[in-house]
Amino acid sequence: MNENLAIINIETTGIDPHKNHIYLINIFTNDRYYNFYSKNNESEEKIIKSAYKILQNKQIISFSEFDVKFINTKLIKYTEFDVINKCIYLQKLIRNYYNSKFTSLKAKDLAAKLFDIDAELLNKIIVK
Repeated sequence: MNENLAIINIETTGIDPHKNHIYLINIFTNDRYYNFYSKNNESEEKIIKSAYKILQNKQIISFSEFDVKFINTKLIKYTEFDVINKCIYLQKLIRNYYNSKFTSLKAKDLAAKLFDIDAELLNKIIVK
């Protein structure tokens, strides 16, 4: 995997970044897997800042725009950091690849093919 890439996945308590919070951030880079966990709203700021230190100079791969929009809302709330804007969204690639028809092809399989990533490593970081 290219050293400038980072795959992200987040888990939230809801869909509104102004009312809900991020309780889990998974990041996979070419040399490491990061797992940031927040037990409550107070520790959310800490995991956002920690994740940003890893993501700030990376090309981000995410399944959909939801994760990045949620993180960016939190970055604006807690920090003066730039928002994340260098992103590749697998959901869009899947739709484009299959002529706007969503398919059962798993995002991790597509990522493995497109970005030369070991599929077994992806299995370790994708939260079901």
